[in-house]
Amino acid sequence: MKFRLSSLSTQERKYTQNKSFNTFTKPAVKSGTVYKKGDCVFHKVFGKGMIMKTEKMGNDTMLEVAFDKAGTKTLMANFSKMEKI
Repeated sequence: MKFRLSSLSTQERKYTQNKSFNTFTKPAVKSGTVYKKGDCVFHKVFGKGMIMKTEKMGNDTMLEVAFDKAGTKTLMANFSKMEKI
C-alpha cells in the first residue's frame, strides 16, 4: 500500500508502515524514566514489581521485572508504561 506523504493527515504521519504485516504501528515514546536494578515499579496490567535486570538495547532498555502476582516479565522501557513507586 503506497501513500503520498502529502495526502496523509498529520495524525497518520506519526505512524510507520510495518511491511511484514501490512499494518501501521505507532512509534515508541521515550519514557524519560531511568530504571535500575532494585527499583519498585507499578504496571497497570501486571501490578507491583521490582526490576531484577536492565540491559541497554539501542535507544531503549530491556527490563526484567519480577511482579508480585504476574511472575517475571521482560519488557522494553519505552513501551512498558510503568511508573516508579
